[in-house]
Amino acid sequence: MQQENNRKHIAKETWASLENGRMVPDREELMNLLGHIGECTGCAERLADMMEQDGMSIEPPAYLKDQIRERIAQTDVQVAVTIKHTSKNIRLLLYSLKVGAAIAVSILTLALTTVAGPANVPHPENTHREESLLTKLNQSAASITNKLNDMASQIMNGGKQ
Repeated sequence: MQQENNRKHIAKETWASLENGRMVPDREELMNLLGHIGECTGCAERLADMMEQDGMSIEPPAYLKDQIRERIAQTDVQVAVTIKHTSKNIRLLLYSLKVGAAIAVSILTLALTTVAGPANVPHPENTHREESLLTKLNQSAASITNKLNDMASQIMNGGKQ
């Protein structure tokens, strides 16, 4: 390596031998080269450019594909994948059941309030006020029930009226 700007860079001869594929460094020299390339942005860019120009690519080890296939075939991995997929379906089912139950309870509540008539009122002077309140409640409940029925019909008919 040569001295350049108070930093050690890879010598031009080393680059030339790397580009020609003639250099087969020993372990220590290779570690020094890789260590320098890891610390020096300029040399790292030069190596990347050299690899792009030559079409060099680093291939994964041959055994890696087999190891991945073996790992995927293992029972614990398949169970984890199945549980993840199943849990999404179950969450959707539970959410749908909750929504359905909430709608059923609200429709039942509205139906019961519309069927119930005015309560026995002990004081005649409060009768008119309570009847008007019950009348308003019945009208509101009927309106809400009609809207819910329309929405349910739309859902059942695929969005058609």
